[in-house]
Amino acid sequence: MWYRSGFLLQLLTGMLLPWATQAQDELQLVLTPHLCVVTEHEPLCQTEVSLVVQGGTAQEVCLFEQNQKHSCKLHQPPAVTKFSLKIQSKTNKPFQIKNSQGQLLAAAQLQLVQFQGALKRHNRGYLWNMM
Repeated sequence: MWYRSGFLLQLLTGMLLPWATQAQDELQLVLTPHLCVVTEHEPLCQTEVSLVVQGGTAQEVCLFEQNQKHSCKLHQPPAVTKFSLKIQSKTNKPFQIKNSQGQLLAAAQLQLVQFQGALKRHNRGYLWNMM
């Protein structure tokens, strides 16, 4: 029994280790918050988003909002690179991270969600214990 569990552990480690190192080599863009709620009375999304770049290799990365370049920073893993923007928009906002040659490395999107309130239930005048 002991030999079988040791073999299974080695087998799983051998299968997962290449996948884990491959995931670390890939550049990732994490957008916080990734949703912005708008209402009928307030159709403009006003928020501050934080974009965190992690993983990948050491290189200069530039943040783009649609086709507009915001800023560039030197990204040196395993440290993370952070960008922060104030957003005022009525539509979804796509963000992209590109290298100095203009190659797309990662992308994320701030989604706008329309809030729809539920209709208020009519008060029937019943006591709390009568249903």
